[in-house]
Amino acid sequence: MRGLMSAVIVMGVLIVMGTTTLIVMLVERMGGDKTAQSATEQNLPIAAGARVISANSDGKNLILLLAQGDRQQIEVRNLVSGQLEARYNIETAH
Repeated sequence: MRGLMSAVIVMGVLIVMGTTTLIVMLVERMGGDKTAQSATEQNLPIAAGARVISANSDGKNLILLLAQGDRQQIEVRNLVSGQLEARYNIETAH
């Protein structure tokens, strides 16, 4: 009888520990722990006199529409490194 009582107590403790672990994992996956993420700040040089008309992100790259005088450009930059991946000059068709 004593062995059965010990087994019931051990199984009860295991159920409580398992339930607690599941709750903690659910909270972490739902974004409960935001302390691990940190914002980074980078300077992105653009041409003197240029203005950023719009900025968008596809999750991997930052896409900038720049205007300088009557010229417009699209720059694609890596979000992690800030490195210029591509530059497109926008020209009007003649």
